[in-house]
Amino acid sequence: MQRCAWLLLLALVACDADEAQVDAGARQADGASAPDVESSRCVAADEQCNGVDDDCDGLVDEGTRNACGECGAPPVERCNGTDDDCDLVVDEGVLNACGGCGAPPAEVCDGADNDCDDLVDEGALNACGECGFAPREVCNERRLR
Repeated sequence: MQRCAWLLLLALVACDADEAQVDAGARQADGASAPDVESSRCVAADEQCNGVDDDCDGLVDEGTRNACGECGAPPVERCNGTDDDCDLVVDEGVLNACGGCGAPPAEVCDGADNDCDDLVDEGALNACGECGFAPREVCNERRLR
């Protein structure tokens, strides 16, 4: 019964802290002194991310945490296969043209678009427009035809 009386007193204070008038000499059902409600009354302020219910609404840090649930700006997205900024998208804005991390691969003369720019073998063909070194005579001969 003593525990119930104490819980009832706490429930009344918690339900209406602004109007609760409990005098410091109040006694519980068992005769013990009641807690000093005036000293524990919350003074509302703007909510800040500090682990405290600053605005006295029973919630801590609401509206102040980033998408990762932390104080401050969300972490910067890095190219690592992880959703660093907690927006449910992995590596957005940091992948290269080929969809990988880092610089795109260099173009090599192999008939493929190695650097993912929709061009094949650009800058890798020899003077004859082919892969590898071409004898000068072969290039000249082709141009004459």
